Amino acid sequence: MFMTNAEFTASYLKARGLAFRPYSAAIDEELSPEYPLCFYEFTCGAKFYALAPGLEDAIGPVLQERPASYDSLLRFAFAPGVRAEKESVLGYYLRGPSRTGQRKLVRLHSGHLPAVAALRRAVSPREWALGGVDLRDPFCYGLFEGGLLVCAAGAEIFGGLAEVSVLTHPAFRGRQLAKHAVFELCGLVCQAGLVPLYRCESENQASIRTALSLDLAPAFRMTGGRLSYR
Repeated sequence: MFMTNAEFTASYLKARGLAFRPYSAAIDEELSPEYPLCFYEFTCGAKFYALAPGLEDAIGPVLQERPASYDSLLRFAFAPGVRAEKESVLGYYLRGPSRTGQRKLVRLHSGHLPAVAALRRAVSPREWALGGVDLRDPFCYGLFEGGLLVCAAGAEIFGGLAEVSVLTHPAFRGRQLAKHAVFELCGLVCQAGLVPLYRCESENQASIRTALSLDLAPAFRMTGGRLSYR
């Protein structure tokens, strides 16, 4: 079944316990005083403000003010002079069911710990933080070549969505392994009755190309940042 941008937005907000509205705000337990705000702008036009614990009293005023950007949200929520080291993440979703392809993923388990550790050593800490897999996740798969884990893909479930991540060994990049892994994983996620969500940094052109090559639909842009008082 084909899913529109508005339907995906409603599913995303529902996963966060919110009804679909043009403007929504909620506390995000993963945020912190150092990284207190995230501004989501959905393709359908809806906006979502995520605030760190401790900012509960700001939800009402923020919804009344309706800041149009992360910068305006930051200026509204904090005193003048507060800056943020901004970063943006793009979200893509699968419009309809996906079928598995020709190359089969291997389900990763505790016996693959050495292979996973080797992949982790081969990438930077930031790359692992953004795309690394967790063997405890319900979806955790890999592609192997000669016993080496060359690409790992996983998905963490929240609500009816499954957030997909993928990471390729540096020596094997440029061979479309991430594309194969994401395609296969999206098929498994769909078979489980979930909607795949693929995130990537707005500056990561390789990940953006992977999303577009799989005909994933743009869902949102999330902007956040670590505060700086200099």
